Amino acid sequence: NLVEFQGSVAMESYIGYFFDQTVSFFDYFDNEDTLFFLDEPGRLVEKGEAVETEFRESMIGRIEKGYILPG
Repeated sequence: NLVEFQGSVAMESYIGYFFDQTVSFFDYFDNEDTLFFLDEPGRLVEKGEAVETEFRESMIGRIEKGYILPG
């Protein structure tokens, strides 16, 4: 159900209220013995920038509509 999916994604912003410490995907790998290979790093940067721009525009829209407070 799409509505349930959107609700679970929005819950991410509350994680700091429930957990003192969080981990990332990379925390599950040993720093000494793990290598990561990136395929098409330029494309990864491009996609990352697009996601960041989309997020920024979304937040600006939410501020303008009064859904969240600026700051």
